[in-house]
Amino acid sequence: MIKELPKIETAAYRPDRDREAVRSGLAYLIIVVFIAIVVAMAIQSLFFSESGGPNSGKVVRETIFPAIIGLAAAVMGFYYGTKSD
Repeated sequence: MIKELPKIETAAYRPDRDREAVRSGLAYLIIVVFIAIVVAMAIQSLFFSESGGPNSGKVVRETIFPAIIGLAAAVMGFYYGTKSD
């Protein structure tokens, strides 16, 4: 029979490590989405501009693109502004 239970040693929980992982993951995700939208806009303007006329990409250029730029800037500012290292 077992007379003593083995002692389990655990490290103290450090929320900073998890917080940094989530922040960096979100920052990278937003930047990847931003780059994908920029590439999609470039492809659309190069290859499909004649099919839709001069205003074919106007909605994307005037509404979606500035919103993505603002979101990417806010995320990057929050990530690098609160980074402790």
